[in-house]
Amino acid sequence: MATFLVERYWPGVTVELFIDAVRRVDEAVARLRRDGTPIRTVASTLVPDDEAAYWIVDAASAEQVELAYRQAGIPVERIVAALEVRPAADWRRTRMQPVGPGVPGRGEPGMPGESSADVLSATVDGGAEA
Repeated sequence: MATFLVERYWPGVTVELFIDAVRRVDEAVARLRRDGTPIRTVASTLVPDDEAAYWIVDAASAEQVELAYRQAGIPVERIVAALEVRPAADWRRTRMQPVGPGVPGRGEPGMPGESSADVLSATVDGGAEA
């Protein structure tokens, strides 16, 4: 599975409209999963001041993500491959494996907000977080 960022710029969006969209996407994803499509919604975010909605979706392809949003009746501006760095505990719990090289860190090693690459390598190696 790969990770995708879904973007919708949504003039006039309200919290209620966004919550309804999240529900509809979740229902479409659940239907696809029942049919054997490997897809799941990881996160949904509304940025009211920017009138924008974002979703993080794990799926085998952008086409599967597009299908879910089409079935939900939610228009989107774009669906792009993304790298989301989750805490190492989340990676081990979901048994998902990071793909590709490390990404720039969020901070210095050994400091709060340790580098993302350190978290990824600890996960890949199965070791404890640094």
